[in-house]
Amino acid sequence: MGFLKDIQDMPNQYEYSQTFFSRYYRPEYVTVVVAGDIKAKPTRDLVARYWGAWKRGDYKTEIPVETATGCAAP
Repeated sequence: MGFLKDIQDMPNQYEYSQTFFSRYYRPEYVTVVVAGDIKAKPTRDLVARYWGAWKRGDYKTEIPVETATGCAAP
């Protein structure tokens, strides 16, 4: 879960936790892995049933461009 001080501060971070969840717990960041002796069609049906209506998020991560020196440009 993290560092003890972060866990102890969680009651003060509830609003941020909601923002974090809505940004990063999105289908574009998920991989479904199925292993074992399965049947493909019923498995796809289950995936569609439980995750098919999940909508892609609209959060755009800003990644700074690095200069030739390796430092992020201002």
